[in-house]
Amino acid sequence: MAFALDIGVIFIFTVSAAIGYCRGFARYALKMLGTIVCVVLAFIASDLLSTPVYESFVQPRIEQKISEDLEKFSIEDTVRDYLEKNGLETKLSDEQLREALSGSGSIPQSVARAAEDGGADEAQAKRIEEELDSFFEDGFAREVCKRLGIENTDEMSGLSKGFVYDTVRALASGDSSEGAGYIAETAAPLIRTVVKYILFVIILIAAESVLAIIFAVAGIFDRIPAANGINRFLGLLAGMIKGALYILLIGFICSAVIRISGDYPGHFPLNTELINKTYIFRYIFYIFYK
Repeated sequence: MAFALDIGVIFIFTVSAAIGYCRGFARYALKMLGTIVCVVLAFIASDLLSTPVYESFVQPRIEQKISEDLEKFSIEDTVRDYLEKNGLETKLSDEQLREALSGSGSIPQSVARAAEDGGADEAQAKRIEEELDSFFEDGFAREVCKRLGIENTDEMSGLSKGFVYDTVRALASGDSSEGAGYIAETAAPLIRTVVKYILFVIILIAAESVLAIIFAVAGIFDRIPAANGINRFLGLLAGMIKGALYILLIGFICSAVIRISGDYPGHFPLNTELINKTYIFRYIFYIFYK
């Protein structure tokens, strides 16, 4: 894919320059002005439409898939396995553990109290509380996403305790649809960004197509003299500028997606490891990614 990015840069730049040379400066400058207007409109429209499109079409499908996967997921086993890996065994039944996990207040404290009521000594109960507090602080969301087969799990760190506790309570209460909503929300920034730029490309192509039809129907290019001599040379320069603008736009979009995705190689196909393998595109990319 790194090779494809470099080939894409060369192709866009060469084709744009060639078209500029063939059309001449006057025709190409007018077309380039129209393209700039289309880019601005596409950015505005994609920004306005990305949220409703995501919430109406993308989010329900993600939540449905996660909800189906959660039917095979056990929050009790996840918590119990974590404690056992850290040398802390509890004699709590699934029902007792589920009740502690679905209660209000601090979940680690609730589990520690339940363990103490079940025969654990004070020191062990204190360790359970500390380990679970650390788990919910940093590792819980990643562990859940890993068990569900959701990639880019490293992006799930840094969630507020309130958000994590709400997710745990939903899962412990057996409400898979609500739990799916919380889990899907962790990936929302990345997916919204991807949706936004997909819409941007679609709207840009549509806007440029409409503009080309308007120019053709109005016969605007027919009134401009055919390109020759210096006009072709200036057209070549204009084409090179337009090609460079397209390449910069692609670099900006890639940098935005990687920044939101967290740049974790192996979890998301577009990352700086891939960019660093390119020979040309990386210089454009790092203009925006700092």
